[in-house]
Amino acid sequence: MTIAFPEQLRSFRIRGSDACTGFTRTDIKLGVFRSMTKAVTKTFLALVFLAVGVWLLSPAVSLAQPEASQTTAEKALPKADEITDRYVEAIGGIEALQQHRSFALTGHVVVPQLNLEGVYVARFAAPNKFYSNYSVPGFSQRIEGFDGEVGWRLEGGVHPRIVTGRELKEMLLLADFDADLNYQRNYTVRETTGRQEFAGEDCYEVRLVTDFKEEYIQYFETASGLLKGKKSWVGGPDDGFEVTEILSDYRRVGGRLFPMVVKQQFTGIEQVITLTEVNFGGVEDKAFALPEPVADLLVVEPDGDS
Repeated sequence: MTIAFPEQLRSFRIRGSDACTGFTRTDIKLGVFRSMTKAVTKTFLALVFLAVGVWLLSPAVSLAQPEASQTTAEKALPKADEITDRYVEAIGGIEALQQHRSFALTGHVVVPQLNLEGVYVARFAAPNKFYSNYSVPGFSQRIEGFDGEVGWRLEGGVHPRIVTGRELKEMLLLADFDADLNYQRNYTVRETTGRQEFAGEDCYEVRLVTDFKEEYIQYFETASGLLKGKKSWVGGPDDGFEVTEILSDYRRVGGRLFPMVVKQQFTGIEQVITLTEVNFGGVEDKAFALPEPVADLLVVEPDGDS
């Protein structure tokens, strides 16, 4: 099976100012890491909700193998919907997923190569409310949320803006509390594209595409049915970078299995987010209230002539 990839995925390189002379390797890594913090909430929430990544390596097939054999092998792969249904059962089943309608996370962030540590805090409630705060003290902070009506971000923890357009669509996808159960609604394309080793496990590869043309790939363990990780492309075609994420240490919390460790690898840097608390139920609506700087953006000033 042959899959065509965008050129930027086949030949990744650091572009723009990071590629200029005069920058040390550490300067480049710090620059890329600052870019990464703009997307870390997106990618981590995606894993929490089983929302997805981009890019895929097709399974290795001998060029000498008869075409008929390739076709037979492809037909032997389970359908994407079968794989995701099996995943739901592996982590506890539909009843367990619907048992609680809110949950809260607290995590510890470590970036060994840059000697950085921080925290990740998030709150979620059905059907689509969320709040998250990714913070590496003295380096970066990103706060964002959706209160059921308004999507917002505090860049650097202090600069407010309202999220709209495609960015809002991405946020709504990640905020979907029942994302594990809403594959058919959330993705117009769902297909099994291969089988290969990922993070040391034999996995099925599932390609997903949203109605706004965002493409993702997930890796599910063939033995257990659990989601092992994903690969994603963060940023634009000319200034983005690939992120590989690996899930591990599944534990039973609130009647379901939950991955407690997420490793994110990008441009030679590894970031590890370890969840220290996962609490289901009891998240109040005030946890999703708009911060004052964001609420101020929605205030309509009275017309001075009236």
